[in-house]
Amino acid sequence: IALDNSSFLLKLKGNRGKAWTLSKIFAERKKAADKKALEDKKAAEKAAAEEKKRLAEEKKAAEKQALEEKKAAVSALVEKLEKSNAVLLVDYRGINVADDTALRKELREANVEYKVIKNNIMRHACENVGMHDLVEDLVGTVAVAISEDEIAPCRVLNKYASQYTDKFNIKSGFIDGQKVDINMIRNLAKLPGREGLIAQVAGSFNSIIASLARGLDAVREQKESA
Repeated sequence: IALDNSSFLLKLKGNRGKAWTLSKIFAERKKAADKKALEDKKAAEKAAAEEKKRLAEEKKAAEKQALEEKKAAVSALVEKLEKSNAVLLVDYRGINVADDTALRKELREANVEYKVIKNNIMRHACENVGMHDLVEDLVGTVAVAISEDEIAPCRVLNKYASQYTDKFNIKSGFIDGQKVDINMIRNLAKLPGREGLIAQVAGSFNSIIASLARGLDAVREQKESA
């Protein structure tokens, strides 16, 4: 029995040693796993911070580029407005594609620039060139007609506004340094264009010159016959 007890005690001692060894292995493995998890967490936090920084830099660069593009757009528009004699604002929201295409073609042929410009860009440009009175009309869907001819844009736009009263409306304009309302634009639309006016003036001068020439001829003939 003593031998058996001794053998049992040795066996138990050996099992306890194995248990201790396994416990140590598990502890070391857990420690290594915790260390790896902590390292992974720090790496993920670092990557997230770097990504956040990158996105912030990209956003800042995009905002800077957008601001530069906006400044360039305003500057280009200011130059056009300064050279123009007529600027008209139009609410175009009801016009269809076919009519809009025809309108743009007719305006191009009349040397009128017509485009949709963002209201905030148009607002800054108007303020820079002294067209402050137009700012209040820069609301909603607005297209802009710009021309060196005071009559041409009025004539073409009024034509379409008359045909499509519920789809296409002239809001206001700025002609020869002052704001004009729709009634003034309608009256201007009835006048001949710049070329027509020049032709009329030239015709009047020619008529005067011809009358003067005939008068001089008559005087000369009278003197010769006397």
